Amino acid sequence: SRDMLKNDFVLAVPGIGIDGEHVELFTDHYVCLVDPNNSALNNGELSWEAFTSLPQAVHDFGQAHLTPADRKLRELGFTRDAHVKASSFMPLPAIIAGTDMVAIVPKRLADRLGPATGTIGVEAPFGRVPIIETLYWHPVHNADPAHVWMRNHLIASTAASTTG
Repeated sequence: SRDMLKNDFVLAVPGIGIDGEHVELFTDHYVCLVDPNNSALNNGELSWEAFTSLPQAVHDFGQAHLTPADRKLRELGFTRDAHVKASSFMPLPAIIAGTDMVAIVPKRLADRLGPATGTIGVEAPFGRVPIIETLYWHPVHNADPAHVWMRNHLIASTAASTTG
């Protein structure tokens, strides 16, 4: 709770130990990001065997922060060995382009950055894992007009970008 006082907002997925007021902004799911010429693709699909054998480009949000996709992979007994690590999802499309690596990214990111980087998102061979992007804030900000305005602006902007 004290960490929430240091930040106006935290944007995160549920289940990583963040408490406070919150609102769900949008739902997405993870896809595997690959170069379209990756030889592991079979008719545009990636098998579990191919996925687990490819070099992995991994986002690293810190040891205590596993994404829902990472939790699902651990449930299946697979831990990714990072060939390349990035501190966020954003550089992964550029890293993947022209390589035989694979990354796990939100579908919205793959759809938006794929055309510019020459990468594609394919359905993950470990099943669809939802991402519920949630905006968190400390309750002390509920009466702050500037915070309320910014929060409402973020919510409205996100709603507009997800519906059209």
